[in-house]
Amino acid sequence: MAVEVLSERSVRRSRCRMRKLTVLLVACMLAGATALSAMPFRRADANADGVVDIADAVKVLGVLFLADTTAPCRDALDANDDGKVDIADAITTLAFLFAHAAPPPPPFAACGIDPTSDDLSCDAFGPCDYGAGGCEDGMQASGSHYRICMPPAAAYNGRLIIWAHGFQDAGEPVEIPEEQMRFADFYLPDLLTGLGFAFATNSYSKTGLAVRQGVADILDLVEVFKELRGDPVKIYVTGASEGGLITTLLVEGWPAVFAGGLAACGPIGDWEYQMRYFGDARALFEYFFADLIPGDPFNPPPDLVASWASHYETVVRPAILDPARRGALDQLARTADLQVDPSDFLATAEVCVRDFLRYSVVNLLDAVATLGGFPFENLATRYAGSDDDDALNAAVVRVAADGAAVEEMRAHYSTTGALQRPLMTIHTLYDSQVPFEHHVLYEEKCRLQGSEETYHYGFAVDRFGHCNFTAEEVLVAFALMLVAGGDESLVESLADLLPSP
Repeated sequence: MAVEVLSERSVRRSRCRMRKLTVLLVACMLAGATALSAMPFRRADANADGVVDIADAVKVLGVLFLADTTAPCRDALDANDDGKVDIADAITTLAFLFAHAAPPPPPFAACGIDPTSDDLSCDAFGPCDYGAGGCEDGMQASGSHYRICMPPAAAYNGRLIIWAHGFQDAGEPVEIPEEQMRFADFYLPDLLTGLGFAFATNSYSKTGLAVRQGVADILDLVEVFKELRGDPVKIYVTGASEGGLITTLLVEGWPAVFAGGLAACGPIGDWEYQMRYFGDARALFEYFFADLIPGDPFNPPPDLVASWASHYETVVRPAILDPARRGALDQLARTADLQVDPSDFLATAEVCVRDFLRYSVVNLLDAVATLGGFPFENLATRYAGSDDDDALNAAVVRVAADGAAVEEMRAHYSTTGALQRPLMTIHTLYDSQVPFEHHVLYEEKCRLQGSEETYHYGFAVDRFGHCNFTAEEVLVAFALMLVAGGDESLVESLADLLPSP
């Protein structure tokens, strides 16, 4: 009952906060702020020839004293980034070149957007002109595939949006999951570059459980982007499902890198709880439907893993939908706390069963290998909600967790709620894979850390399904992330895509 009360309070607070922040968002839109755009350039490269040398100091002197008007990027002349062009800029360049002084401020030596606000302009800068924009694919040192997409140079607002994708089944090829970047009528790279943002994503270096790899590969992706396209003014990270956890860990752990984040439908509350949710459901399924899946429920045979999709459709699904076995399904849903929609029990219960079995059969052995041991234990668990709880608890399969796996999960998969940058989280109330309880648990972590009212903004959506959001809901959360990150001026570019106030 305590969990139910906390969940209800969490939902109310989420909706109240969504309303308050939406009012703020609308106010920003009505204020008519102009979306920023700027030309990438290299500081101190005053003559825009691609290198910084003595000719650049001469160029500054020519502009100051010889009426040279052939400098289309005055930002590049401002070598010391004090907001004006004067003789100190020539001195800064010469000191760097010949007196071992500190290099000019960013953007230097790579191209980038001016991170400071001043009255200087940059109409063109040939060495950093990305032309019409477009996407570039490549390979990271870890084996992760990456993609970087740029808007036209003149439209670039200096902000990089990184997308952390969700879970991919173990054994699938290591590649960027294209289908996860398609949302409603939108394709994320096209949508974001069309709004002036740079976009980057990658595949991670492995499929299956890839949280640690995802964190490391995205941090490396930031460096790849800087090397190829220069330092952005700000970096935001967004992700869904497993990518939601990766996003949260990145925002918590690297506040100097990321200006904010948006984590959707992720297991951000407690990774061990997520393992228990899958493990309990698998153990209970074996009790109520013992004749459907061959082999050890916690050590699935390779031939079953390889043929799982067919086995589920031809054997498992018909059985759980069989009216004669409805009582067993009802008990499974109660004892395993399946996240069913009460208004559509049968259909949503089937989705819940399909989802937890997919993880338990297809992906369990990969998780064991990745974590360095078995991650689930129910030796002392007492299950309740069946027609005969004593019989259930006497017969249900029992397993023990490996200490190494538990230590690994606590060290590298657990969030803290300690935020120094804004994090938006969004979750459906009836998530078939990642229970809404994660939202509740994370909110409590943030409260204990003192960041709930300052940096964490959680939104609850009354709907069934994993990551089952409308385009408008995601866009509003994205816009609010920008507002919380101090980029109110960029919100107007989203106005035509957002629902009417």
